[in-house]
Amino acid sequence: MKVALLPAASDNATFSNETGDSNTTVFNTTVESDISMSNDTVYSSRTDASFNRISIPAIAFRNISDNKTGVIFSSYATDILFPLRLNQSQNDTYKAIGSNVLSGTVAGENIQGLKQPINISMSIIVSNWSNPVCVSYNFSEGDGNWSTSGCIVLSVDEENEVVVCGCSHLTNFGVLVDINARDSPPKDNKPLRIFSIVGSVLSMVGLFFSIITLLCFKKIRQKESSKFHVQLCIAIFCMFFFFLVGIDRTESEVGCTICSLFIQYFTMASVALMGAEAVLMFHRLIIVFGRIHFFIISIIAWILPAPFIVIGLATLGSGHNYLISEGNFCFISHIGVFFGLFLGPVLAIVCFNTVIFVIVLRVLIKHYLRKIDDIDNKKKVFGTFKTFLSVVSIMFMFGLQWLFGAFTIAQASEAFQWLFVIFSTLQGVFLFLYFCVLAQDAREHWLNLLTLGRRKLQKRSHIVSFQPQPQRSKA
Repeated sequence: MKVALLPAASDNATFSNETGDSNTTVFNTTVESDISMSNDTVYSSRTDASFNRISIPAIAFRNISDNKTGVIFSSYATDILFPLRLNQSQNDTYKAIGSNVLSGTVAGENIQGLKQPINISMSIIVSNWSNPVCVSYNFSEGDGNWSTSGCIVLSVDEENEVVVCGCSHLTNFGVLVDINARDSPPKDNKPLRIFSIVGSVLSMVGLFFSIITLLCFKKIRQKESSKFHVQLCIAIFCMFFFFLVGIDRTESEVGCTICSLFIQYFTMASVALMGAEAVLMFHRLIIVFGRIHFFIISIIAWILPAPFIVIGLATLGSGHNYLISEGNFCFISHIGVFFGLFLGPVLAIVCFNTVIFVIVLRVLIKHYLRKIDDIDNKKKVFGTFKTFLSVVSIMFMFGLQWLFGAFTIAQASEAFQWLFVIFSTLQGVFLFLYFCVLAQDAREHWLNLLTLGRRKLQKRSHIVSFQPQPQRSKA
């Protein structure tokens, strides 16, 4: 029988086959081996912090008639995809998943009710733990929760901090432990949290001055791109506002839910506004005929996130579904809703914008090369090209942000967490630099305003002083 091991995203985990067969070929992403149906199948993953192992008995393959099948073994460095839904006690201990989450699947088979248990060895990766309980994740229990059904503790090696579980089914496994909160509080990356707050405040200041710049100066205000950019700045400003005032207000379920909804709405609205600008640019440069008014397309961008908010609220209701992990902060904790109604649509719009920008870039280059000898047309195309680059730069920043966000969820790597926080919390700073510092017209307006127009007068007098004087003819 052919068994294929497909590693999933993990914290630098390496996977190995331990069946003892000699005919084994190792690839970058797949381990394949020929084993007989009478052998147990053993797979393990190793990271710098843990060693995990699943041993599947041969009886698990008794109903497989084909001579080959696929076995998928995954190791998740974080339990963020598998939230623990408990009302935690107010004493010195709290419950948490103290191991990596291990997952095993046999292609096309529902492995359950085994008389010979599946052995799962899992390293404990938290400190000051006690009372380990073997659990598996049950997606059919309400919104999904950890369950002790079908799993027992076979042994506990406290010296090496390894728990061996025996389970009658194959799914997602973990070890639920009690943690002494007084001696070892939940892991909190304090520098990351401080940087998030400071970066958010700086971004709000930058966004405030960006909005002032885009609204107060007539020459800038009349540009159609500025009308989109000011809406973008307002949406991001509101997102940061609700992030700062309510992201950690977990004591109120209603308040936490409201904060989560506003953050979700303004985040999706900001991405939708960039999508609207991409559509308008595509219509003006590619379709040409007809007219889409920026006001209509802006309204669509502001309304677009609403159905996702309503569907999510109707599906989840309020309360613990908007509390992440052990209640550390407020946002969507249901993994299906998070991907389906938030991250999925955001990444879809980013991909859509990327396709539009590639098409527009191709047209601009073609027009520029065609009009290379016509100075006026050349300047016009070059001006459009500069506008295009400004939109792409902003979109590139946002695209990287959510790409790092997706990697953060998949791998829980601290490097990706830092990259996500940097690109997220410094959005306003980047926009301020782009709209106010790097833009020449904005700089000129601010310099004239700060010098009370003296700079403009000095420039004019300088021009007048160098005007040539008419020569008098000699008598």
